[in-house]
Amino acid sequence: MAIELEPLPPAEAVAFFRSKGYLTGFSWRDVSAEQHGQAFTVAKAMRLDVMEAIRGELDRALAGGTTFQDFRKTLTPRLKELGWWGRKPMFDELTGETIEAQLGSDRRLRIIYDANLRAAHAAGHWTRIQATKQDLPYLRYVAVLDGRTRPQHRAWHGTLLPVDHVFWQTHYPPNGWRCRCQVQQVSEGQMRRRGWQVTEPPPESGPGRAHVNRRTGEVIEAPAGIDPGWGHNPGMAAEGRFPDPARYTDADWGHAAARAAVESPHFEDIVRGTAGGAAPVAWLDEALAAAIGTDVQRVDLSADTMRKQRGELPGNPGHPELTLVDYRRLPDLIGGGSVYSDRERSLLIFSEHEGRFYRIALKATADGQAAFLTSFTKVRRENALRQQRRRRKIDRGD
Repeated sequence: MAIELEPLPPAEAVAFFRSKGYLTGFSWRDVSAEQHGQAFTVAKAMRLDVMEAIRGELDRALAGGTTFQDFRKTLTPRLKELGWWGRKPMFDELTGETIEAQLGSDRRLRIIYDANLRAAHAAGHWTRIQATKQDLPYLRYVAVLDGRTRPQHRAWHGTLLPVDHVFWQTHYPPNGWRCRCQVQQVSEGQMRRRGWQVTEPPPESGPGRAHVNRRTGEVIEAPAGIDPGWGHNPGMAAEGRFPDPARYTDADWGHAAARAAVESPHFEDIVRGTAGGAAPVAWLDEALAAAIGTDVQRVDLSADTMRKQRGELPGNPGHPELTLVDYRRLPDLIGGGSVYSDRERSLLIFSEHEGRFYRIALKATADGQAAFLTSFTKVRRENALRQQRRRRKIDRGD
């Protein structure tokens, strides 16, 4: 049976999906609910090429409305080519055992497709809910009400509560594997016309169920009627968060996390000046981290630096000619450029892309706990070469 999803504009769902980092796990039980909201993960997909193949097809499905049949048709031969198909021996680091593990299969692809698309649509919907809650301040729980509906989900049907009610922190659908429940956002006027009222008191799902993670021994309390690992709001889990390149020691994974970070809608907000804070824009190898004097293998771009970049500070014209596309190239420009010493705790990186030359300045904080991009500009090739001749080149160590 084809998986049916709410026909909503995909922009928010795609943005949520693209903002995720990467996280490997031998079992889905190795990844917490909060981590699922922030990172893309597929059980037993322990290689970046496998993860990127699956993620790429899911992205295409979200952005273009690819059906499961097309998703499976395209991805299956690619996963077979990568050797991630069928049952194969795999070593489980947690248990120290080698088991016959199920990798790719039609059943697994259906679960991967369904779980990721439903979570992305739910998170994207939550973004729109937050943007429109002043005019549409209530959510109504909507179950499908057929023979496959879980009894508890059927009982929640029609529950109507304010958008920011604590109920939606744990009961915002989907609430389990293959759960088809959704929420409907409504105004006070719609409530009056339809004779609806706020549910008082909020529904009680009964005592929570204790689930023992048989891999870790951890006991997790989940509301009755909600599958283990699903008792969270995916939109809340991802709000204002970025993948962290510094959590990876492998260069490929670190660069992939940085690329995911700059694709985040929150990164665009920082670049355009509609959000504060800082965003990771690059992964640093150990040699460069040591050269700049930081213990963190990550470069951040702050909202304060972006004010300077946009030319909003008095007496500083900045570099307003740079576009969002330029800023989204930073992981590759920093990761692939030539590195030169500058002042204490500072580096200059010169990088070229399609005939254009860029100069990027990085600086570590005095305590070495962070490294920031302090300047980003286009330069003429001859100026870049002249500046390089006056400085000491630093070996990346790769």
